[in-house]
Amino acid sequence: MCSDKHVYIRQLNIIRIWEQLEYLEQYQVRLGDIIGADQARQVVNEGMVLISLGGNDFVNNYYLVPFSARSRQFALPDYVRYLVSEYRNILSKMYDVGARRVLVMGTGPMGCVPAELAQHSRAGECSVELQRASDLFNPQLNDMLKSLNDEKGDQVFVAANTMKMHMDYISNPQAYGKRPSSIFQKIYILPSIDVRTIVLFFCFYLCSLLYVYECVWVLASVEKVIS
Repeated sequence: MCSDKHVYIRQLNIIRIWEQLEYLEQYQVRLGDIIGADQARQVVNEGMVLISLGGNDFVNNYYLVPFSARSRQFALPDYVRYLVSEYRNILSKMYDVGARRVLVMGTGPMGCVPAELAQHSRAGECSVELQRASDLFNPQLNDMLKSLNDEKGDQVFVAANTMKMHMDYISNPQAYGKRPSSIFQKIYILPSIDVRTIVLFFCFYLCSLLYVYECVWVLASVEKVIS
């Protein structure tokens, strides 16, 4: 999600995170008109909220172009602290709106997404700087969530370690029933032009355009379905 009001946006028609919170408030009011305010509040309280934080602020803002406005304004460690502070405000607002079960995902391996590899990698290596951003951001996000839970007096915000999950899949595919690099070999080498290969290649292409770091899971799911 994008919290930065001055973010350089690659995607079109993005809905800013504060707008999304306004929509949640509007939903609760409209639902209350139908089933009553108390029941509407209960629905929101019991709903599961999934929120992904950080990726756009780095990939589509700080590192989108050389010497971006944010990279001139902040050194990377300072920018990470700024983001975590902004996200604390956002999550506090989400709590005020009524969210009580929130799964918070930090960044995955941003330096290893297909688009970054395609643009900057010569031998398949991940972007060191983007990986450094993930390494700085995720631990501070987790610490903030613990502090926020202490402040609210409940375990409202649960951190999902997406970096570890993605890297586990990439480095140990056998644990998930895959051969080493089987997915990426199909994509890059294209051993046969069949339906499976075409579908996987198309998914990879879309993911590359959109900077979606969850591509590994998307491709794995697609491969499972068409196998």
